[in-house]
Amino acid sequence: MAGVPLLFSLVFFAVFGGYLFLGIHIIHSNPRAGPNRLFLALCISLCIWSLGFSMANSAASMEICLFWRRFSALGWTSAYSIFLHFFLALSNKTPLRRFTCGLMYSPAVISMYIFAVSPSSARAQYNFVQMANGWVNVATHTGWDIFFYTYYAGYILLCLAVLWHWRRKTEAQNVHKQAQLISRGILIALVLGTFTDIILSSHLKNPLPQMAPLITLIPIITIYYSTRRYGLMREVSEPSEELILSDAARVKLYHYLGLAFIAGGLLNISSVFWYPMFPDNAGLAASQFSGGMFLLSGLVIIISRVIKLANARKFLIILTVASSIPLVTLKSAEYGDASVWPFPMLLMMLSLVFDSRIPLISVTAAAVATQIAAWIYASSRAALTNPFTYILRIGGFVIAYFIGAAVNDIYINRLKENLERSASQGIILDISFDFVSLNRANMDSKMDSMLEKVGTFLKADRVYVYSCNPMGQSMHCTHLWRDHTALPKKKTEVGVERSPAAFSWWMSLLRSGQPVVVQDVSLLPAEAGPEKALLESFKVKSAVAVPIEGQGEMLGFGAETPNHTYLGFKLSKTLP
Repeated sequence: MAGVPLLFSLVFFAVFGGYLFLGIHIIHSNPRAGPNRLFLALCISLCIWSLGFSMANSAASMEICLFWRRFSALGWTSAYSIFLHFFLALSNKTPLRRFTCGLMYSPAVISMYIFAVSPSSARAQYNFVQMANGWVNVATHTGWDIFFYTYYAGYILLCLAVLWHWRRKTEAQNVHKQAQLISRGILIALVLGTFTDIILSSHLKNPLPQMAPLITLIPIITIYYSTRRYGLMREVSEPSEELILSDAARVKLYHYLGLAFIAGGLLNISSVFWYPMFPDNAGLAASQFSGGMFLLSGLVIIISRVIKLANARKFLIILTVASSIPLVTLKSAEYGDASVWPFPMLLMMLSLVFDSRIPLISVTAAAVATQIAAWIYASSRAALTNPFTYILRIGGFVIAYFIGAAVNDIYINRLKENLERSASQGIILDISFDFVSLNRANMDSKMDSMLEKVGTFLKADRVYVYSCNPMGQSMHCTHLWRDHTALPKKKTEVGVERSPAAFSWWMSLLRSGQPVVVQDVSLLPAEAGPEKALLESFKVKSAVAVPIEGQGEMLGFGAETPNHTYLGFKLSKTLP
């Protein structure tokens, strides 16, 4: 029956992990809101409660059991006060006064001192008996026990009263559903907790361990369900101008990365319950150290959200992730555990979603350096070391890097194309709607607005429109937009009349329906001498022109002169 106490300990440890994840998830959704912070504090108190029970239930001695039960009391004595404070903050936007808060938390402070802080008093409150299911506290119903029963039952009833009042004072159907759902969860937990932890523990010959940490999951899950179903405690995010990997998307990605590290840490730390499976303490020590490093890294990544500067947050996360590789791998190699060496591969895969190679390079460099250090360390300790193993690992990381870099390039190019296509479609729609109300009176202003939008989007120095007379004997600039930060104001083309015959190369392309794409003015052919001279007089590096047609005839052309060299294929995809 030795496995039964261990099984209950694992259940409590799983509950501890559940509270931790739920608290992090809710604070991530809106870290500045008071109810979200109180919910995190509530989950922390429940984590302490569950972890203490997990360690105490299968403890090797009564003294160890007493230590962990006193530790758990820090959580279960404070949980009910935080519960009430949370529901008050959820239903009432006005913060409580300090005196009111102090009065509300006074039963928790008294109970915490009696059941956890004071050594002599705490020892007198527990009556531990080791049974088939683990260490069980057989309640003797002392005066302090009665005090705590009154405190916890009274505060639960107050929570129900607050939820009832919250439901009654508002007409919103979502609030009605949330209050009703959470109230039912609390009532179920109250009945089950009272039955298992007070009634059964006093009357059964072989009672179960106190199951309150597990039962309290019921109202916590109902609150979490309300956040997912009805938007409770969720922050309304503003729409982002970016399509992929906006700042909000990056923060969410960091959040899930931190949760993944925490999950890995908890899995490794849980190996303490499986110590009979380890032939010695070496593997157990390596697993515990790895779990601690994973857990610490995950918490650092989660906490990094408080950093407002995006670059500083990104640097801290990359540093944390890269540092976790040598810390975990080298410690495991010290105890002969080689199972964690593929860990960097997972991080390299994750790095591919970023629009920068810095995360991929950092993870790869850390992985290669770690394998070199492990190789040197193994060679100094063992007479027979197979260097080919480390060569294969290093080669695998390098190959994975080049494959990942190629995938990352494809991803970045696709991202840029999507952004450019979306932006160009938006400009086309704006111009189309703008020209619906076009008339003679507002034609010039509409044209100027269109040129400004096109020039800003293309980051051009100038955008202009030339009109050709019906006979094709002359052309002149009718509208011009310029970026005055890039070009001087003294040169202008508006109203200047020119002869199309002087620009035969340019005009022949436009009349054939082809756009003129000049990637580099200095590379224009000899037959484009007049065009080259004119563009160089305006210090143009590259240019593009598109024919404007009507009823099958060219009426003029629109052109832009960017202040940097464009590639022709990009221009053809950018311009409609």
